Amino acid sequence: MDHSPDIPPDLRPNRQQCSTCIEAKKPSEMPGQISPRCKHQPTVCKDCLKNWLQSSIEQGAWDRLKCPDCSEPLEWQDVKQHASDETFTRYDSLVLRAALSEDPTFHFCLSPTCGSGQMYEAKCSRFECVACTASSCLEHSVPWHWGETCEEYDERSRGHREAEQASERAVRESSRSCPKCKRDVHKYAGCNHITCRPLRDPPSPSLPSRNPPPRQPRPRPHR
Repeated sequence: MDHSPDIPPDLRPNRQQCSTCIEAKKPSEMPGQISPRCKHQPTVCKDCLKNWLQSSIEQGAWDRLKCPDCSEPLEWQDVKQHASDETFTRYDSLVLRAALSEDPTFHFCLSPTCGSGQMYEAKCSRFECVACTASSCLEHSVPWHWGETCEEYDERSRGHREAEQASERAVRESSRSCPKCKRDVHKYAGCNHITCRPLRDPPSPSLPSRNPPPRQPRPRPHR
């Protein structure tokens, strides 16, 4: 029979308080040694450790996982032992992808719906995925530019960049930055006194809508 939750954790037999969720846990709910290199007993329960591993991997820290108690780096086998199956599958794919990226002859498919990759050492910059048949340009690391050679793609890209740079220069030359909000302020006519509209007329969530609410029909009296 379980003990009453009103009994303090230190008075319950064979219970340990998790340092994360602050709940009294049975020995079977504690993970044991988190890593063979740890020199301490764990203070976090299995569920909290699983959640911590999942959160760390989702936030991009999959290659910097450490014991939450002593900061000992966790290795592949440690993550496999303590993470959920779904979290470990995600972690394992990230480890594999990082290892394959170190090989200059291995290329990943650039299709957003395909995560496959393969060895490719041909001189041609057009790379076709054997899994989904999508074509990619290895020269520019983009999906293949059909109807254009790499030289023509370079020329078109250069034209786009020059047009964007010219537009940015025109904006800089015809505007000034507001000293407070840093927005670009344009002067069209009139004197040199300029008032930044976002500061003068800030939107107010308490203002009523400009459109009046629809008029509700009046109920007709029964005759």
